[in-house]
Amino acid sequence: MADRASVTAICVTHQRETFVCMDEDDQPLRLAILWMDGRAGSEVSRYGTEHIEALSGKPADITPALYKLLWLREYEPETMARCRRIADVHTYLVHAMTGCWV
Repeated sequence: MADRASVTAICVTHQRETFVCMDEDDQPLRLAILWMDGRAGSEVSRYGTEHIEALSGKPADITPALYKLLWLREYEPETMARCRRIADVHTYLVHAMTGCWV
């Protein structure tokens, strides 16, 4: 274990957009959805336009969380009704280390 006094910075990074929906007590409402999960193909077809990409920076593809959130809205409305926070891997790890949601 490192001496805390000798640590001047920590970097947290992750790959893609795996995320978890959390309730008002910051407890997961369901299992996380992985970035490579392909369930939102119909949402990509329905909502994935150049305009949405220009607004969000997210291409019409199954990897962005945007389309999986639309899938959740359609197929798990009770999850979205109770969801108070969506945390990606980076956010979740930083919170675990600092106690802060940033």
